[in-house]
Amino acid sequence: MPLLSVNSWFGTKSPFFTQNMRHCVPNPGVILIMSLLFTGSIIFLIISAIAFSFNSAQAYGIAHYSTPSSGASSQTEPVTVTLERFNVEKPLYVYYHLQDFHQNVRFYVSSFSRKQLQSDSFKAAGLNKDCNKGGTVVDEPCGLIYQSLFNDTLASTTTNEVTFYITSTDTSANPSQPIKVQLPINTTGIAWKEDIKSTRMYGKAFQALPNSEAVAVWMRTAPLSTFDKLYGRFTAEQLKALVTDSYTAETIYDASKAGGVTVEFSVTNNFPYGKKSIVLQQMTVFGGYYETRNLAILSIILGCVMFICGLTLLIIFLERGPRSAKYKTVLEQYPIVTNSSILLSELERMGDEKVRRTIRQVKAEMGLK
Repeated sequence: MPLLSVNSWFGTKSPFFTQNMRHCVPNPGVILIMSLLFTGSIIFLIISAIAFSFNSAQAYGIAHYSTPSSGASSQTEPVTVTLERFNVEKPLYVYYHLQDFHQNVRFYVSSFSRKQLQSDSFKAAGLNKDCNKGGTVVDEPCGLIYQSLFNDTLASTTTNEVTFYITSTDTSANPSQPIKVQLPINTTGIAWKEDIKSTRMYGKAFQALPNSEAVAVWMRTAPLSTFDKLYGRFTAEQLKALVTDSYTAETIYDASKAGGVTVEFSVTNNFPYGKKSIVLQQMTVFGGYYETRNLAILSIILGCVMFICGLTLLIIFLERGPRSAKYKTVLEQYPIVTNSSILLSELERMGDEKVRRTIRQVKAEMGLK
């Protein structure tokens, strides 16, 4: 009896001992590669054109504001953002932008207790070594991430409203009067749905926090020292309040292109770290303002590179390829029609004396060496 069965997993007829040959191996030629390069370049150039068109009509505005010194009392200051290419029929998103704030440090990223965040009570949950506070009982999430929570207030502390100013760019004798509208910032629905509606990430104690969604956004640490995080949004229904008889959606869009739409925030400055800014933008199918612009730039670069590579192959193919005037095969040098692809030199080397004598006679008659 053999040590290994013929049909066993490691038998002599199993894939372990036999070689499975592929019956069809693709062999891409120059024409196929050129076709793929030109097709890919056309696709990427179309994507870049679409992204540039979306980006040119995308609302965006940014304004920087000061950072208080450590230990200083909170202060309120107005921050005005000039909004360009503003479309009142799309939601408007409010972000806080931080520079020189590192959330990617190892001890900072690990400074939280997953067991505590998933529990129904912060007091009942045990703290791990990263959240050790000397054995004291806490009523809030432990760790550096929560303790360094972004706590600036970007709207009125009483009404949570910001002010929209719209000024007409009409140069006629009777231009429309500027309008002033106050709208509240909607701070719900800013976190990922699985962070709030599911208990896999955060338990009932975390979800009971008054600012649980803002904390959930902050707890998703950023990989770079410069980042944007969502603070709130204005829905399309809210922005319809800006439309009046004097200012239609088209009029507001034209005014925003000339700098006639500004948004004033009443910022309570509490967060003492990094360089801070307020960003307003509207989304496209490709993402935010910079995401759409970067996608357009990257697509046009890739499209141009693929087009240049395809054009280079085409020039080489036309100059040196089998269809060019400079290309001559051995069979063209020996104009003999045979039923096989064997060259005369191979026939002369492999054939018998009768074949060699016939080939030498043919060469002599044709004047070939």
